Amino acid sequence: MSGLSSTWDTAWVDTREALIAMLEAANRRDLDAVVALSDPEFVGEVPADMSVEPDVYVGHEGIRRYFESFWEIVDGLTMECDAFVQVGSWTIASVRARSFGRGSGLPVDGLIALSAQSRDGRLTRICSHPDVDAARAWASAAS
Repeated sequence: MSGLSSTWDTAWVDTREALIAMLEAANRRDLDAVVALSDPEFVGEVPADMSVEPDVYVGHEGIRRYFESFWEIVDGLTMECDAFVQVGSWTIASVRARSFGRGSGLPVDGLIALSAQSRDGRLTRICSHPDVDAARAWASAAS
């Protein structure tokens, strides 16, 4: 990682660790831990290319609603980070999402990407993307 300042490297590691911890808490359905890992001014975005019902989730109530909205439509949702890349001030994670359809019981297994930012060890922003390339393009434009 030559050419990056130690502050940048630390922020990237902090965001990676906070995102991993948040997804692990969500996998346990521990919303109190999810909230503890999010900044009070958290903003989460699910854009139109990721959902038929795009939305923005703000603050601690927003992060609760963000995860509860998934749990309403699928059973056994787990999300695990597979790989990370840094684009500007954004940490991008390739995330494997697994679940079962609530009505059908059919397994769902797919990759998505999350772009994230953090401050003081708490996540401040998360945006969902269909894949890492889309996340990179979005983060490049947002930085």
